[in-house]
Parts: sequence; C-alpha cells; structure tokens
Amino acid sequence: MTIIERIPLFLVFAAAPIVAVIISLWLTSLIFRLKDTSFKTAFNVMIIVGPIAALSQLFILFSGPIFFYKVPIPVLLVASLLALWLIKRRYFLEWKKTVLLWLVWIVFSLILSSFLTTMFAFVGLVTGIIGA
Repeated sequence: MTIIERIPLFLVFAAAPIVAVIISLWLTSLIFRLKDTSFKTAFNVMIIVGPIAALSQLFILFSGPIFFYKVPIPVLLVASLLALWLIKRRYFLEWKKTVLLWLVWIVFSLILSSFLTTMFAFVGLVTGIIGA
C-alpha cells in the first residue's frame, strides 16, 4: 500500500475518535433528558474542548520523562474545567448535574474509544496481513 493509498485510512483513523467523543456527549445529553439534546450543541462543546484535550495528549506523548509528571496535569486540569464550564453554559445545568453529566460523558467516551481502538487495531492487522 502506497502512502497516497493510506491517506483515506489515516483520515478515518484521525476523525473517528473526535466523532466518537461528540457522539458520546450527545448520547449522554439524551440519557439525562436535557432541554437541548442536539448534536450541534455537543459539536460546539467539542470544538472548544477538543484542541485543549489534544494539546494535553501531545504533551503526554512527546514529553520526556522529566516533564511527563509535571506538564500534563495543568493542561488536563484546564481541559477538564473548560469542559465542565462549557457543559454548564451550553446545557444550562446546575453544577451537580453538570459534574454528573461530565463523568458519564467521560465513561462513555472511554468505552467508545476503547471499542474504536480495538476495531482500528483489527483493521490495521488485517490490512497489514493482506498488504504483506
């Protein structure tokens, strides 16, 4: 498989986790029976929180052993607080319900991301075997 043939697969692998997190927030809003259960609201929250979360993941991925324990914590804290604030602001919730919705959203995101990672690993294994 050439590099050009791998670009669509790379785009799917890059976009799928983002869509999974948006879907998990949207499903969480449906479970909580919020007033605004639109996909657009979940998308708007992730447009702002996503880059901060991606930045924290890049810090974790590329930081050396010295910075591994010090750098990601403030970035993760900022991303978490921003997510909580945006959920409260966009969905017009009390703080208690905001935190509960955020925790359920995190659990859904972890489950969905684990499923996608497993599927992508399987697809990568199969395409690697076929391409070999």
